[in-house]
Amino acid sequence: MSSCREVMVLLLLASIARADAVPLLMGPTDLARVRHLCGVAADPEMPQKRFGAYSRDYRRVRAFLADRLPGEPLSGEPLAAAFLLRVEPSDPEAAKWRSVVTDAMQSRVWVTTDPLELGLALCWCWDQLPRDVRVGFLRARAETMEPLEPGDSPLRPLAFRRRLFALAVALATESVTDRRWATQREALLTAAHDYFRKTFPRFVAARGLIPTSPAFGAQEEADTAIALELAGVLARHSKWKASRATVGRWMEHYVFGRPVRDAGLPLGFIRDRAGDASLLPLESYRQLQPLTAHLIADRTRDPCAAWVAAAVDRRLRSRAPGADVWRWVPIVFDLAEVPVVDERALPLARNLGHAVVIRNEKHAPARLWIDAAQPYLRQGQHFDAGHFLIDAGGYVAGAAGEDIARGASALYNGRQQLGRNRESFVFEQFFTSTIAHNTILLWDSAFLQRWYDKAFEPRGGQLVHEGTVETFPRTTESLETATGRMLAYGQQDHGVYVALDLAPAYGPRRAGTLTREFLLLDRTLLLLVDRVRPARARVQPTWVLNIPARPRVNDDDLLSEWRVSGDNNKAGVWQIPDDLVLRWEFGTGALRFVPLLPRARSVRAIGGPAEPLRIADGDHAGRRYVGSSADGFEHLVVPSSRYRPENAWYRLGAPPKLGRSFGQIHHWGRIEVESADPRETQVFLNLMVIESGRQAEAIDAQVRREDESIVCSIRSKSHALDVRLPSDDWRGGTVTWVGDEGDIRWSLPSETTADMDLPTRRLGG
Repeated sequence: MSSCREVMVLLLLASIARADAVPLLMGPTDLARVRHLCGVAADPEMPQKRFGAYSRDYRRVRAFLADRLPGEPLSGEPLAAAFLLRVEPSDPEAAKWRSVVTDAMQSRVWVTTDPLELGLALCWCWDQLPRDVRVGFLRARAETMEPLEPGDSPLRPLAFRRRLFALAVALATESVTDRRWATQREALLTAAHDYFRKTFPRFVAARGLIPTSPAFGAQEEADTAIALELAGVLARHSKWKASRATVGRWMEHYVFGRPVRDAGLPLGFIRDRAGDASLLPLESYRQLQPLTAHLIADRTRDPCAAWVAAAVDRRLRSRAPGADVWRWVPIVFDLAEVPVVDERALPLARNLGHAVVIRNEKHAPARLWIDAAQPYLRQGQHFDAGHFLIDAGGYVAGAAGEDIARGASALYNGRQQLGRNRESFVFEQFFTSTIAHNTILLWDSAFLQRWYDKAFEPRGGQLVHEGTVETFPRTTESLETATGRMLAYGQQDHGVYVALDLAPAYGPRRAGTLTREFLLLDRTLLLLVDRVRPARARVQPTWVLNIPARPRVNDDDLLSEWRVSGDNNKAGVWQIPDDLVLRWEFGTGALRFVPLLPRARSVRAIGGPAEPLRIADGDHAGRRYVGSSADGFEHLVVPSSRYRPENAWYRLGAPPKLGRSFGQIHHWGRIEVESADPRETQVFLNLMVIESGRQAEAIDAQVRREDESIVCSIRSKSHALDVRLPSDDWRGGTVTWVGDEGDIRWSLPSETTADMDLPTRRLGG
């Protein structure tokens, strides 16, 4: 029986087309150019001055593999070896390069070798491998190759990458005479055709331009880019042209999310499950992540992708451990002629669909992230539509809690508790909840949600979701986990406007209507307008802003006579008198908070003591964190005005892993604003002034109602402007800058206007 099977496999091998027939990543027409750049063989079609332009990178790849020890290959080694075999198949070292690929093919567990990487490597050098190795590989793996299914996507990377591996092998075996393999191969290709025609475009549309979380972004981007490349080979024509406006823009969030001048955080925006909010799509030198930016830039000529690729080049050439094996990437994807975005001349804002990013490089340097209702797609995303972050050299407006799902488990001598309850509490409930973000809270005491078979204790927020989405409808709007939509967007030299419909995030039992408008003016004034009509009279809206440090009121400390909860003045709930301004500092930045509407309101500061604890044991011993306690007020799971609000808290024992983002967003507590005059529709109008450290400036903000409009006048040494908004609707509105030489008027957009093309430059320009 086994001999018959071996004969079948041998017949199959005899009928497999040469790998040169598969133009994957580096096709036959690319070889002459690559050999010219490596300094291996001159190409008369290439400029002589570019001969050997990448010879140093080429030598580094060779040197890395020359020093490699025999055995299980490390990530990156099979593809690097296949690259060398493709460029110089007759080199005296070729036998060693072949051994790297064969070691990966003969691996039984594939622990260190990525199957998808191996699939790409086989497309490059299949015909150069020993026949017995190919026989053994197909005999062991062919029957385990599974076709792509409608539920597959980069949101489930392990299964998705294994099926892309099967597709890569099927594409490499174009000419087949064996009936058994032909049937299996046909099934793989047919399923892939259907998948890339239906499911894949819907996933790309639902995911949008931003990652489901920074921690997963690099893998989503790498897997999607490779899938697009395979889809083009499958269809025998490139799929990249049609993807320029989608996947082609997936690198923009790295460009706009990088730290501004004087910023203190060398990280991207920390949101959702962000153990590592990387500044590059290169969390590690594995799973094909070093390919992503170069592949997208080469195929789409996107200037942001080219900028990110140039940054990846610098990292690869920094001699960081594991980098040398990937230095073939800039050779294959030579981007010398691709323009890069000019980061010195970026516009004030960029619309990324499910998010808007704002960068202020002048005055008080800051960057803002606005969550523009990204749909819930992946397990671990937060329930935070409309949330925003402000980094002014430190997060002066951030989120509450930390990603300690594993680190605070009993397995590592940790604890997670709610108040004085003896039963353990899943702190991730608070970490992901609406109240831990800068949003509107809609409290309904009669509505109890459940999450993974447990009562969801942080009540009053947005609808909770479970699991990872596996069904993608025809349109993003019909996605069951949609959380809202962008109503309008636009910008000019000194202002940005964003309007969102967030009612779907809360569901019809809580929200009749809910819109949120962001208006950034003069680069440092953020006016936030929330219009809320609860679905029922018993649903109480609460406006929430999470803050990193204990606030001061008119430059004084919180007074004990204002405290309505708490045993001492280090922690508790303070009722802030009307017309007083709250301000706090963190890092090199500061934020001033001026509540304007409703007029009859309750403003509370809730937090403290925020005393640092230290990890006692393990690899992170001595590291500081704020885990709070049953008597703390940092993590109250319901609004402070509700009956007996309890505090979520945790202890770290010896956590096995804490990401670089851990502890970067400090958290003291939050600000809550509620109306004292219940109406069918409530309007919250709050002003936040972004400042640099202690450079506070006196500011006067007044609001009045006039002709069915809300008029807000803001005056200071640096600002003189009037904002007129409709009383009952988000549509319309004007901003007038008042000056000695006349007024400048801006009519706020009532639809989403397109961003202008980004400025570009040549590398080195």
